Amino acid sequence: ALPLQEFDLSSSELRGHEEVFAYLAVDTHINEDLVPYDWYHGFVREGAARCGFPPGYLEHIDSFDHRRDHDESRRSQNFTILNRL
Repeated sequence: ALPLQEFDLSSSELRGHEEVFAYLAVDTHINEDLVPYDWYHGFVREGAARCGFPPGYLEHIDSFDHRRDHDESRRSQNFTILNRL
């Protein structure tokens, strides 16, 4: 993983003192066998891009496997939201 403090976010929309929330999983709650759905991967990627994260971090996100959601209704609904962003 790439530590966020290594990024220069001065050119992003995240300037000054912003309140942010982050999820940090403890090692006992990480299951490396799980793969995110394609739409979830899209939300993470789009969020990072919109916040001006550097290309290396976007490439890091792109390197993660993701899989097609078997629930086509949920998949369609989430991609509709993602495409409106």
